[in-house]
Amino acid sequence: MKKMILAAAVLALSASAHAQSQSDTNGPGVRVRPFVGLGLTWGGDKLDSVEFEDGHSTSIRAGGLVDVKAGVDVHFDSPFSAQISVGYHFQTINGETRNGDDGRKTFDRYPVEVLGHWDLNDQWRIGGGLRWSQNAKFSSSGALDVGNVEFESSTGVVIEGEYFMTRAIALKLRAVHEKFTLKGYSTAPEYDGSHVGFYVSYYFN
Repeated sequence: MKKMILAAAVLALSASAHAQSQSDTNGPGVRVRPFVGLGLTWGGDKLDSVEFEDGHSTSIRAGGLVDVKAGVDVHFDSPFSAQISVGYHFQTINGETRNGDDGRKTFDRYPVEVLGHWDLNDQWRIGGGLRWSQNAKFSSSGALDVGNVEFESSTGVVIEGEYFMTRAIALKLRAVHEKFTLKGYSTAPEYDGSHVGFYVSYYFN
């Protein structure tokens, strides 16, 4: 899996460099733009939960909650574009016991995504691709310590639609299908990490 991700990254970077070279020699037909994005996601199986003193509880789910990413978008001299990104996707719950002891529970991973998009017009595009969530783990500490576990992820599938408010700012709705299994256990149950998300992206250049 790591070799596959490395190969995809090298291919995307090579395509980016080639596209930039073509852009330099052939004019503005091919655009290479770095971007950053921030999203909120919802969904997936419950991994754990925390009950607070006031009676309400919060769950950590395999599809939540905050996804921060950066990458490169290559738009060819056609309606087609390609994109590669690396992100940090996480959900953290902080809690405090009655005697004031602090604790934390976190589920986090580092997704690598390789996507393709097709322009519908100057503002809308749709697309999808593959996602690999690396180093997925559940960790806990302090008063909320229940242990730490690592996960292996399946190859995820992404579909999305993106709307450009301006040339630089875009809003995105997406759905992701992926699963996680406990690392080191051949008969471990699967946890569904599938989710939907809303993102805001900023494209440079």
